Amino acid sequence: MLAAQSNRKLSESATLGSVTKTDPCRLIVFNRDGTTVLLESGGAGYDLPLVSIPRFTRPAQEITTLVRRRWHIPSVLLFSNVSEEDAAPVYSAVLEAQVRTCAPPEGMDWFPVHHAISHLLRGKSRNVLECSYLKSANGMAGEEFFSRLGWLNHVQDWVRTVMRPLAMEPTDFQQLNGSETFSLIRF
Repeated sequence: MLAAQSNRKLSESATLGSVTKTDPCRLIVFNRDGTTVLLESGGAGYDLPLVSIPRFTRPAQEITTLVRRRWHIPSVLLFSNVSEEDAAPVYSAVLEAQVRTCAPPEGMDWFPVHHAISHLLRGKSRNVLECSYLKSANGMAGEEFFSRLGWLNHVQDWVRTVMRPLAMEPTDFQQLNGSETFSLIRF
Protein backbone atom coordinates (compact mmCIF):
# COMPACT_ATOMS: atom_id res chain seq x y z
CA MET A 1 0.00 0.00 0.00
CA LEU A 2 2.76 2.46 0.95
CA ALA A 3 4.73 1.53 -2.14
CA ALA A 4 1.70 2.22 -4.35
CA GLN A 5 1.14 5.62 -2.69
CA SER A 6 4.81 6.46 -3.00
CA ASN A 7 4.86 5.50 -6.70
CA ARG A 8 1.71 7.55 -7.30
CA LYS A 9 3.30 10.61 -5.63
CA LEU A 10 6.43 10.18 -7.72
CA SER A 11 4.32 9.90 -10.84
CA GLU A 12 2.29 12.99 -9.90
CA SER A 13 5.40 15.03 -9.14
CA ALA A 14 7.02 13.93 -12.39
CA THR A 15 3.90 15.00 -14.25
CA LEU A 16 3.74 18.32 -12.41
CA GLY A 17 7.45 18.87 -12.98
CA SER A 18 7.12 18.35 -16.72
CA VAL A 19 4.23 20.83 -16.93
CA THR A 20 6.48 23.63 -15.68
CA LYS A 21 9.06 23.02 -18.43
CA THR A 22 9.06 25.42 -21.34
CA ASP A 23 9.90 25.37 -25.02
CA PRO A 24 11.60 28.24 -26.88
CA CYS A 25 9.48 29.84 -29.56
CA ARG A 26 10.49 32.44 -32.14
CA LEU A 27 7.67 34.86 -32.93
CA ILE A 28 6.97 36.28 -36.35
CA VAL A 29 4.49 39.09 -35.69
CA PHE A 30 3.14 40.81 -38.79
CA ASN A 31 1.06 43.98 -38.54
CA ARG A 32 -2.58 43.80 -39.60
CA ASP A 33 -1.76 44.75 -43.18
CA GLY A 34 1.09 42.23 -43.37
CA THR A 35 3.54 44.92 -44.46
CA THR A 36 5.77 45.09 -41.37
CA VAL A 37 7.20 42.58 -38.91
CA LEU A 38 8.40 42.97 -35.33
CA LEU A 39 12.14 42.40 -34.71
CA GLU A 40 14.02 42.40 -31.43
CA SER A 41 17.24 44.40 -31.28
CA GLY A 42 20.30 42.72 -29.86
CA GLY A 43 23.86 43.84 -29.31
CA ALA A 44 24.95 42.78 -32.79
CA GLY A 45 21.76 43.38 -34.75
CA TYR A 46 18.18 42.16 -35.00
CA ASP A 47 16.48 38.80 -34.59
CA LEU A 48 12.98 37.39 -34.31
CA PRO A 49 11.68 37.74 -30.72
CA LEU A 50 12.24 34.61 -28.63
CA VAL A 51 9.82 33.65 -25.85
CA SER A 52 9.28 30.56 -23.73
CA ILE A 53 5.96 28.79 -23.66
CA PRO A 54 4.91 26.10 -21.16
CA ARG A 55 4.87 22.55 -22.47
CA PHE A 56 1.65 20.58 -22.71
CA THR A 57 -0.52 23.69 -23.05
CA ARG A 58 -2.38 25.29 -25.92
CA PRO A 59 0.38 27.17 -27.77
CA ALA A 60 -2.00 29.55 -29.59
CA GLN A 61 -3.57 30.63 -26.31
CA GLU A 62 -0.23 30.89 -24.48
CA ILE A 63 1.46 32.89 -27.23
CA THR A 64 -1.39 35.29 -28.02
CA THR A 65 -1.97 35.92 -24.31
CA LEU A 66 1.74 36.59 -23.77
CA VAL A 67 1.91 39.03 -26.72
CA ARG A 68 -1.22 40.84 -25.51
CA ARG A 69 -0.17 41.11 -21.86
CA ARG A 70 3.55 41.73 -22.26
CA TRP A 71 3.57 43.84 -25.43
CA HIS A 72 -0.04 45.15 -25.50
CA ILE A 73 -0.61 43.77 -28.99
CA PRO A 74 -3.80 41.78 -29.62
CA SER A 75 -2.94 39.07 -32.14
CA VAL A 76 -4.06 35.81 -33.71
CA LEU A 77 -1.91 32.76 -34.45
CA LEU A 78 -1.84 31.90 -38.15
CA PHE A 79 0.36 28.80 -37.99
CA SER A 80 3.46 27.38 -36.32
CA ASN A 81 6.55 25.42 -37.36
CA VAL A 82 9.42 23.52 -35.78
CA SER A 83 13.06 23.98 -36.77
CA GLU A 84 16.37 22.79 -35.41
CA GLU A 85 18.75 25.24 -33.79
CA ASP A 86 21.92 23.82 -32.26
CA ALA A 87 20.39 20.30 -32.38
CA ALA A 88 17.41 21.36 -30.23
CA PRO A 89 13.93 21.97 -31.59
CA VAL A 90 12.87 25.60 -31.73
CA TYR A 91 9.27 26.41 -32.47
CA SER A 92 8.19 29.41 -34.48
CA ALA A 93 4.76 30.96 -34.40
CA VAL A 94 3.42 33.27 -37.09
CA LEU A 95 0.98 35.86 -35.77
CA GLU A 96 -1.08 38.67 -37.19
CA ALA A 97 -1.33 41.71 -34.93
CA GLN A 98 -4.88 43.00 -34.85
CA VAL A 99 -3.74 46.62 -35.03
CA ARG A 100 -2.55 48.55 -38.07
CA THR A 101 0.11 50.46 -36.18
CA CYS A 102 1.27 50.59 -32.59
CA ALA A 103 4.35 51.59 -30.68
CA PRO A 104 6.88 48.75 -30.65
CA PRO A 105 7.61 47.09 -27.31
CA GLU A 106 10.84 48.15 -25.61
CA GLY A 107 13.89 46.75 -27.39
CA MET A 108 11.97 46.02 -30.59
CA ASP A 109 11.18 47.77 -33.86
CA TRP A 110 8.70 47.34 -36.71
CA PHE A 111 10.45 46.77 -40.05
CA PRO A 112 9.03 46.53 -43.56
CA VAL A 113 9.12 42.81 -44.31
CA HIS A 114 11.56 43.07 -47.23
CA HIS A 115 14.00 45.14 -45.08
CA ALA A 116 13.60 42.85 -42.07
CA ILE A 117 14.90 39.86 -43.98
CA SER A 118 18.21 41.65 -44.61
CA HIS A 119 18.47 42.84 -40.97
CA LEU A 120 18.18 39.41 -39.36
CA LEU A 121 21.30 38.01 -37.73
CA ARG A 122 20.98 34.36 -38.65
CA GLY A 123 20.28 32.73 -41.98
CA LYS A 124 17.70 30.36 -40.47
CA SER A 125 15.66 33.29 -39.16
CA ARG A 126 15.80 34.91 -42.58
CA ASN A 127 14.53 31.74 -44.22
CA VAL A 128 11.78 31.24 -41.62
CA LEU A 129 10.60 34.85 -42.05
CA GLU A 130 10.65 34.72 -45.83
CA CYS A 131 8.77 31.41 -46.04
CA SER A 132 6.28 32.51 -43.38
CA TYR A 133 5.59 35.76 -45.19
CA LEU A 134 5.02 34.03 -48.52
CA LYS A 135 2.70 31.50 -46.92
CA SER A 136 0.65 34.04 -44.95
CA ALA A 137 0.51 36.84 -47.52
CA ASN A 138 0.09 34.95 -50.77
CA GLY A 139 -1.80 31.87 -49.64
CA MET A 140 0.38 29.38 -51.48
CA ALA A 141 -1.46 26.73 -53.49
CA GLY A 142 -3.29 24.32 -51.22
CA GLU A 143 -2.73 26.38 -48.06
CA GLU A 144 -5.49 26.56 -45.52
CA PHE A 145 -7.73 29.53 -44.73
CA PHE A 146 -6.43 30.12 -41.19
CA SER A 147 -2.81 30.54 -42.33
CA ARG A 148 -3.62 33.68 -44.34
CA LEU A 149 -3.33 37.25 -43.20
CA GLY A 150 -6.72 38.91 -42.78
CA TRP A 151 -8.84 35.82 -42.15
CA LEU A 152 -9.94 37.05 -38.71
CA ASN A 153 -11.33 40.27 -40.25
CA HIS A 154 -13.67 38.18 -42.42
CA VAL A 155 -14.83 36.14 -39.42
CA GLN A 156 -15.36 39.27 -37.29
CA ASP A 157 -17.47 40.82 -40.08
CA TRP A 158 -19.61 37.69 -40.17
CA VAL A 159 -19.97 37.64 -36.35
CA ARG A 160 -21.08 41.30 -36.38
CA THR A 161 -23.64 40.53 -39.10
CA VAL A 162 -25.08 37.65 -37.06
CA MET A 163 -25.08 39.58 -33.76
CA ARG A 164 -26.43 42.92 -35.03
CA PRO A 165 -30.11 41.77 -35.15
CA LEU A 166 -29.69 40.76 -31.50
CA ALA A 167 -28.53 44.30 -30.62
CA MET A 168 -25.13 42.90 -29.64
CA GLU A 169 -21.65 43.84 -30.76
CA PRO A 170 -18.45 41.81 -30.16
CA THR A 171 -15.95 43.84 -28.13
CA ASP A 172 -12.92 41.56 -27.96
CA PHE A 173 -11.71 38.06 -28.77
CA GLN A 174 -9.45 35.39 -27.34
CA GLN A 175 -7.83 32.64 -29.39
CA LEU A 176 -7.97 29.43 -27.40
CA ASN A 177 -6.39 27.15 -29.97
CA GLY A 178 -5.35 27.31 -33.57
CA SER A 179 -3.31 26.19 -36.52
CA GLU A 180 -3.45 26.64 -40.28
CA THR A 181 -6.41 24.24 -40.50
CA PHE A 182 -8.34 25.15 -37.33
CA SER A 183 -8.97 28.04 -34.99
CA LEU A 184 -10.99 28.25 -31.79
CA ILE A 185 -11.90 31.86 -31.01
CA ARG A 186 -14.02 33.20 -28.16
CA PHE A 187 -15.75 36.51 -28.94
